[in-house]
Amino acid sequence: MVLPRKSGRLSCANSAAHRATERDYKNHRPLNTRKPPVYTLTGCAIPLQVTCVDSQIISSTIIGSCTITATVLGSITALLVSRKISLRQKLQEDLNQAVRDIHFLMAVEEAHCERNKSRDGESFKLRTRSAVREKSGADFSGRFTPGNCKSND
Repeated sequence: MVLPRKSGRLSCANSAAHRATERDYKNHRPLNTRKPPVYTLTGCAIPLQVTCVDSQIISSTIIGSCTITATVLGSITALLVSRKISLRQKLQEDLNQAVRDIHFLMAVEEAHCERNKSRDGESFKLRTRSAVREKSGADFSGRFTPGNCKSND
């Protein structure tokens, strides 16, 4: 039974049961026999009923939801960090492969220059590089030569 009060206020249907529940908490009796108080908000377009929930249940629910949120945030952070690390490792592997390719091409150039030198008496290395520079517009920085790479490691 809901006791009517002024509109917009809460009224308790079983406040006697609520007081008995509080006594049972103090006496450490089982609470299975008591119903929690039900409050009804009167004066609204939609009647709302709110059941009083034990504060321990509310605190346990809050702690549980915070634990779940912390776990989810930790998982998302670990995922993002591991992605960044794996992308960095892939970039490092690609860079190492590019440096190895440059070393190979420089060895090919050196072998070609040696063959030209033995055949024609001149390697044509600088002349060939300047011709490539003029034709394609590409330039050789010299940063990843075998000597420079060994000194940077």
